[in-house]
Amino acid sequence: MSVFHDFNNELEWLNCKYRVKFECAKLAFLFLHNMCPNNFKDFLNLDSINSTTTRAYTHYYNANKSSSLREVMSVDWLKLSIDLRNVTSYNVFKTKLFVYLLINQKIELAENEDNNCDYSCINSVINNV
Repeated sequence: MSVFHDFNNELEWLNCKYRVKFECAKLAFLFLHNMCPNNFKDFLNLDSINSTTTRAYTHYYNANKSSSLREVMSVDWLKLSIDLRNVTSYNVFKTKLFVYLLINQKIELAENEDNNCDYSCINSVINNV
């Protein structure tokens, strides 16, 4: 069993990738709901993000192919579920966002386990001892 599995299922911690998404989404919420200093009111540029819709999913991407924090946060915000984006209370948003990201992390972990992938360097060290 991998360390990620323990973090995910036993401790219910977000790994680094999802922790960054959590913190960026919280900032995006503050920016979009004017709960930030005036300098950041127009920080996110949701209009510059393009989308392509298939039958199963909507793919968001930056037309400028920029990887700036502004563009990454804008794309990540649009990738959140509509229900989550429509929440108006910051505390409720944080709680729902954490659950949403934890579920996505569990799905990703399950997919990686199905592919027999083990990204845990700790497991490989333990197994070699």
